[in-house]
Amino acid sequence: MISIVNLYKSFNDKVVLKNINLNVSKKEILAILGPDGSGKTTLIKIIIGIIRPDSGKVLVNEIDTTKNISTTRELIGYKAQDFSLYQDLSVSENIRFFGNLYSLSDNELKQREEFILDFIGLKNFKHRFAEALSGGMKSRLAIGCALIHNPPVLLLDEPNVGVDPASRRDIWKLLRELSNSGKTIIITTPYFLEGNLADRVVFIKEGEVVLTGNPHEILKNLDFLTYKILGENLQDFYFDLKKSKLDFKCWLKSDHIRLLLHKDIDFNKILEKISLNKRTVELDEPDLEDVYLWQSK
Repeated sequence: MISIVNLYKSFNDKVVLKNINLNVSKKEILAILGPDGSGKTTLIKIIIGIIRPDSGKVLVNEIDTTKNISTTRELIGYKAQDFSLYQDLSVSENIRFFGNLYSLSDNELKQREEFILDFIGLKNFKHRFAEALSGGMKSRLAIGCALIHNPPVLLLDEPNVGVDPASRRDIWKLLRELSNSGKTIIITTPYFLEGNLADRVVFIKEGEVVLTGNPHEILKNLDFLTYKILGENLQDFYFDLKKSKLDFKCWLKSDHIRLLLHKDIDFNKILEKISLNKRTVELDEPDLEDVYLWQSK
């Protein structure tokens, strides 16, 4: 459904995207994972035609969006990173406004509005102003507006940033229902654990794809082990670990230190060179955030 071929983009001599090549199948949910500044939003804007690449092309349903944006706008629904709807319009008014942009007839618009309000779970809030909605409701409304013209492709740029965990689950339930109905979805997120809910993930770092694959298959075939260090004064201990320059990767979480070590390295030899000093260490289940850190070698 979507093909991205040899894509490059730079701003003021700074390369933002480097040789991006991706294919997305019909009905697939692809999660693009990476921290802020990694190039996720630029990639989404190139796909929909807001930004032109320096080189390369993007095909949506075999139509080049870098050359035929007026043709492809009917194929794509887009939710921007920031909430871009009208705060002083109601839920229903926002949906109808975007329906009018796509020249839907009154009958079509009425049917689509009723379906979307029911689908996104805001039927009982259709008269509420957008500014009075919670973060999760705003995200669902933005998705609903992106669906008003019933596009086969949906692009969502960080829809769950600032959204509580329960609302994130609701949004992912919507996305899975949309995928099952035939829609192709690309979602960007800095929350790596969300990648577990996608059909496929793409890790992007400093504008380059460093890994792609099914999240569960990726976690099955790791060449490293994850350890969790618990105890007191973890911040000081973390900096000591960083200074040690031993052959592992680590980072500080809110309540523990995660340490990644290649499977071929004997962890006991590492312990001989660091002093836990009454801290404890245990083997932990790796996650996609660990995988991203491991790829950053």
